[in-house]
Amino acid sequence: MKGQLKDKSFEVLLSELYRSKLNGVLTLTRGKTQKILYLESGSPIFALSNAPEDQLGTLLLKEGRISQEQLAQFGSASTPTQLAQELVSKKLVPAEYLNEAIKRTVIQIILSIFSWEEGEYSLEQKQPARVSANIKLQQQTPALIIAGLRSYVTAAKAESLLKDRSMYLRAVPGMEQVIANAPLEPIEGFILSGLSSPASIRDAITMTGLPEPEALARIYLLCSAGLLLIEPPPPQPRLTTGSLSQQQIRQELQRQQQRTTGSTSQQQVQQELQRQQQPAKPQPAAAQQPKDESPEKFHQEVKRMLAFFASADLYEVLGVTRKASEAEIKKAYYQYAKKYHPDKAHSSNVPGLKQDLEKVFAKITEAYEKLKDPEARKKYDEQLRGKPESVSQAPTPTAAATAPAGATASPSPPSSATAAPSTAGAKAAAFTAQRVENTATRTAKTSDVAEANFQQGKQALDRGDLVRAVYLLREAVNINPESKQYKLVLVQALMRNPKWFREAEEHLNELVKAEPTNAQYHLMLGQMYKQLNMKARATAKFKEVLNIDPINRVAARELKNLSAEAASSEEAAAASGLAGIKAKLSALPPTTQYALVAVVLLLVMAIVYLSVAS
Repeated sequence: MKGQLKDKSFEVLLSELYRSKLNGVLTLTRGKTQKILYLESGSPIFALSNAPEDQLGTLLLKEGRISQEQLAQFGSASTPTQLAQELVSKKLVPAEYLNEAIKRTVIQIILSIFSWEEGEYSLEQKQPARVSANIKLQQQTPALIIAGLRSYVTAAKAESLLKDRSMYLRAVPGMEQVIANAPLEPIEGFILSGLSSPASIRDAITMTGLPEPEALARIYLLCSAGLLLIEPPPPQPRLTTGSLSQQQIRQELQRQQQRTTGSTSQQQVQQELQRQQQPAKPQPAAAQQPKDESPEKFHQEVKRMLAFFASADLYEVLGVTRKASEAEIKKAYYQYAKKYHPDKAHSSNVPGLKQDLEKVFAKITEAYEKLKDPEARKKYDEQLRGKPESVSQAPTPTAAATAPAGATASPSPPSSATAAPSTAGAKAAAFTAQRVENTATRTAKTSDVAEANFQQGKQALDRGDLVRAVYLLREAVNINPESKQYKLVLVQALMRNPKWFREAEEHLNELVKAEPTNAQYHLMLGQMYKQLNMKARATAKFKEVLNIDPINRVAARELKNLSAEAASSEEAAAASGLAGIKAKLSALPPTTQYALVAVVLLLVMAIVYLSVAS
């Protein structure tokens, strides 16, 4: 198999190989750059590249695990595994860290190919390569396609695939495990849920509530990952009242009857013709499509939901019990997301409806993001431990919030064993305790939101989606500005773009102020100043690192490099200064040159005379 990437994009090629379950070696070439993917059952398990930025040594140097001298010493190793063996044998880097670094390098090689719009590819079918289980890539192809296209999908690509808006989209059945492991965003899961039954591309765009270019990009991503299928529109019924002549109806009925009983009576044909000619009876009111409730009533319902959310936990937000399965949580989320999506306000002029819908949608999305992750859910359950809940019946937000907005729900009558306190002091104590509990609950929920943003930001940073990563990490820091971990990862993201260096510097200075003896903070500041060509500041920071941590190899190497650069700069400046003087003298007339030489000689003689006389 050979071809050009301009004719078949990398995501399409990868999806086809995944469906074909082929084994072999896929070679992709663009100019002098060559990248090789080793396939097993259609999925990449390892990759190599001749690009310098894709090498294991480059990654280890960037992460501060080896020095430039060590890279030069061991960089002659031809493969990542050979380099890893050299480093492990010298006890320079732990084997476990190297295994994960090799996997990150392989993913980086694969994801970088999604940016190629031209190049050549060829597939050689052969037995799967023998790759150690420690470095063998286990990530599924759909997840790789989603991560790769997240940054590189273009409006032109999406439009070329989805230009016929009358074509239908359908979610591929049996992909639950793939979807669970894929880095999908909530809106993409919402699209998949809405397309469990086929719908036209035009209707799918409307369903998302997104601007058309963004909706097309999301749909293109899901189609490329093999989670959505594009199909022709379903055929229209062959027999339609009012659209066929009596002769056509007669012929069609006869054909249908012959297929079933082998014969057709003339009386049956006549009865059907009479039925077709009769005017259609109006449907009873109960059978007609119910009209949507008025926007004003819908807004009241949304407000009641918001009032309910103020004191509800995340399970109550989705209307499920604490024992709900992952499938039940997902189903509840998709139902609420569809009902309370902000696009419901597009055709309404009710003031404030869109803003309230956005709040509801954000809350149910927060609940889903927290509860779908087993680890996050476990931590959240620990926070809720001790809070009673009936597991026989799930809480129903709409039922719990049927009172008018602003009204207070009437509590159930106390039993004889738990009679309400009668004294004012007891009531005040109970009220104070409730306020403390509510404050603690709100604090816990806010912390959950910050942690969810932080984890999603880290994931976006790992897959190279820098803009989204910075946005989510900023949100986490804004919610919890005391977290050093949040700020540190945000700084690491900001330092990848020189436009954000000022913001990175501010956060690093805050970290240094809070923890002056942390060498890592000073080192990051020094590296940032070096990139900005502020060499004096960089030198001062690297020296400060060595004062805190005298054996810090990265700081020592950076100081050595800066000293060498400064020395070479001084030599170059001196050489350029002498060359400039010589050039200026050469440009003068000969008589002027002789005069200057004579003046210099007289000055030398005068200095010598004065020194001898004294």
